[in-house]
Amino acid sequence: MSRNRQFGTVRKLPSGRWRARYRDGSGQMFSAPSTFPTKTDATRFLAVVEADIARGLYIRARGE
Repeated sequence: MSRNRQFGTVRKLPSGRWRARYRDGSGQMFSAPSTFPTKTDATRFLAVVEADIARGLYIRARGE
């Protein structure tokens, strides 16, 4: 059974690290400010960003 992500994307890079990307409220695509060692870490980052946006607490970090 596959799990479809509703918010953002996670992709494995050739280096073996993971990149998380998401769209903000205006529809602009952003990458996380860094890559992640595991898919779980990248997915967790997206969950936090999604929750912050939903609560109105989202502030884009520098480099995103």
